[in-house]
Amino acid sequence: MSLTELIEQWLAGLRAILFTWQTPRGGRSARTLRFPLTWRAPWQAWQLLSLTAGTLVSPPFCVIGILLLINAHSDRRWFWPSVLVLIALTNAITIVAVNQRHHRRPFIRYRQVILHYLKVCLLVGSGLFLLLAWSMGILHDFIATVGASDPGSELLWNCALNACFVIPAFLPASVIHAQLAFENPYAY
Repeated sequence: MSLTELIEQWLAGLRAILFTWQTPRGGRSARTLRFPLTWRAPWQAWQLLSLTAGTLVSPPFCVIGILLLINAHSDRRWFWPSVLVLIALTNAITIVAVNQRHHRRPFIRYRQVILHYLKVCLLVGSGLFLLLAWSMGILHDFIATVGASDPGSELLWNCALNACFVIPAFLPASVIHAQLAFENPYAY
């Protein structure tokens, strides 16, 4: 076997490892890379920047923070500052969960990072927000204000209130974390 045949065989094996053939919906075959994303170095600084940026860019965090700076008097004294802490705490918990998932099974695409971040954030953030709002009496006051009488409509209004808070609070953070904390080393 000549040297060129060895190199060709080695390149064919490498090509078989690196590339997989997938057929998209259009029916044409497309070549996709299977290299995992990596953490940006130094990873602690990028994770902290991602946490800070994701928390500060959150629309509920901005609106509530600005309103508290203007006038901090409220009928529920500790609820609004607790919501700010809840957003930061949920982002921190989610970043740890995303990093653990990436350590066990690395992400291939940014979309996977965003969807996993959103999934964890929606679960943790929804639970913490409902627990906070229920313990402070906000849910009971909200249900009384909208006039919901049966348990089904109460549940529907609770889910609507939760979705109106959680989705805008954590959607920007998921995109920011995927772009700041991870990089594709083979994209350049």
